[in-house]
Amino acid sequence: MSRSLRWKLLLPLLLGSALILAGLNFVWTPRYLEDQRAEYLEEVNQHLDSVIEGLIPLMLANQLDIITENLGELQKKNPDWHEIRLSDAGGRQIYPPMVGAPPATAAHPAMQVMDKDIAYLGVPAGHLRVQIDLSRWLAKRHVQHGQLSLMLAGCVALLGLTWSVMVEGIVLRPLLRLSRAAKALAQRRVDVALPPAGRDEVGDLV
Repeated sequence: MSRSLRWKLLLPLLLGSALILAGLNFVWTPRYLEDQRAEYLEEVNQHLDSVIEGLIPLMLANQLDIITENLGELQKKNPDWHEIRLSDAGGRQIYPPMVGAPPATAAHPAMQVMDKDIAYLGVPAGHLRVQIDLSRWLAKRHVQHGQLSLMLAGCVALLGLTWSVMVEGIVLRPLLRLSRAAKALAQRRVDVALPPAGRDEVGDLV
């Protein structure tokens, strides 16, 4: 009896915990990662706006050496920026200096391409394309999610253990002793002690 009752009492807790973990992994986490990705890309977009403001006077003055130096330093400071490509209003590539055929755009789910048109006083001045590799960013977020899931699973396990101990001590053992006493009384034996009467439902049965 006690084993069956124990599972009946623990089953709602286990099902509720499973639903919470499933919701965390399959509903909340994808939405959270998508929101975080959008915020990160918006920050990059604002950064690129600042970069373009600095590039415009250099492009108008045709200072290609300074443009190359500045964009090279920018790429070093942002290792996740897989490629920076700058072209003028006529489509001629300025950075990196064109050598042979233009490199193909890398295509995988973690690669994000951001295109920015450059204009001065409404007149097109060029185009900036940046390929951002989000692999490290996504890996870091997945590690954080794994840590959160592990912490939540630990809390659920601790709650289940506490619940099991409480059910065992407060409900199951008194009911088991009461059942044994009832069977003994049915056999006209009075040598089996009853559990102590408490102020709960089990105590009322005693």
